[in-house]
Amino acid sequence: MFLNSSKRLYKLEQPIVAITGGIASGKSTVVNNLEKSGRIVLSADAIVKKIYQEKSTISFIKEHAPQAVSKESINFSILREMFFSDKNLKVAVEDFIYPKMESIFKQSLNDESSKFSNDNFFIYYEIPLLFERDLQDYFDLVVVIATPEETQIERMIERDKNSKEIAKKIISSQLPMKEKIKRSHLYIDNSGDIEELKIKIQEMDLMIKGLLSQL
Repeated sequence: MFLNSSKRLYKLEQPIVAITGGIASGKSTVVNNLEKSGRIVLSADAIVKKIYQEKSTISFIKEHAPQAVSKESINFSILREMFFSDKNLKVAVEDFIYPKMESIFKQSLNDESSKFSNDNFFIYYEIPLLFERDLQDYFDLVVVIATPEETQIERMIERDKNSKEIAKKIISSQLPMKEKIKRSHLYIDNSGDIEELKIKIQEMDLMIKGLLSQL
């Protein structure tokens, strides 16, 4: 189950745990709680956001999807809708973004290096499209955050101002939750309230620390 560094994502020396799940399943809440507890947590979404802020990326989007750029700023609501009506655009943008991620990941990890200790010897990485991009084998452990589809849709409408139709399209473009759970090592059922989730996060963290300490 556990990897040597040559098999890990970006050939990392430290054990790495993927946190994934469907869109609006509660991954950010899990990440925030882990960060507050002092764990080292990186986020693929945060890395992608940095890349989207680069001038080269804005120029690329302006060239391929001019409707999604206004005053040198990307309108992500428009870009998201375009993604799910134009598969070629989605692939082109992803092919531009993803090769840039490794260098920013490593820089972000270097910024967190002061946190490493005997008790804090592994990394959490929030990566929403883990299974969709077939990256699961590059992680020592995979944790899925699961929530009912109805809740996902409600959160997306409220949080992202998506229409119900777009929300459903986004969910249907991802691997079904049951399949994600089947492919994971651990999963958290996030169908309860926030206090219940916090307890599950603590239990998960202790379990993972115990498992990885066997390396």
